[in-house]
Amino acid sequence: MVNIYPFFSYIDNSEYVSLDYALFRSTTIEVDQNQ
Repeated sequence: MVNIYPFFSYIDNSEYVSLDYALFRSTTIEVDQNQ
């Protein structure tokens, strides 16, 4: 099973979502500003 939701986020918002995050290689903490 594969979780591709982060990749869809990257496609729609590549200005705000890093490719490393979409590929599960991010070393930084991502914070949802809506919460």
